[in-house]
Amino acid sequence: MDYEFVEDSQAVIIGTPAYAADLSWQLKKWFDTDWNCSLAGKLGAAFATANCMHGGADLAISSVLSHMLVKGMLVYSSGMGCGRPFIHLGPVALRDDLEGKKTISVIWKTGCRKSCGIISLKS
Repeated sequence: MDYEFVEDSQAVIIGTPAYAADLSWQLKKWFDTDWNCSLAGKLGAAFATANCMHGGADLAISSVLSHMLVKGMLVYSSGMGCGRPFIHLGPVALRDDLEGKKTISVIWKTGCRKSCGIISLKS
């Protein structure tokens, strides 16, 4: 991981594959044990990938967002605020689902716009 890049960033978007209706163990271990980079005060968003519609991606995203909150991050999801597609907690890309992959690009764009608005308010 490029700690300097993360430290210099004002927003962090984290993705995870959904394994057993949760985030990957590697990401969980990183959240639990890696204190080398400070996420506090940064804007955070999350997305997940899954093999099927009911593969637990929403639970994986919820877990990532919870860890972000514990680390002191401000979490963002456009929810229903930016129209369709509704993102709620964060976008999900299913295997072989091109629409889901497009949805992930929506959160990148809306998250970046929101980040710029929040950051300019702080200045």
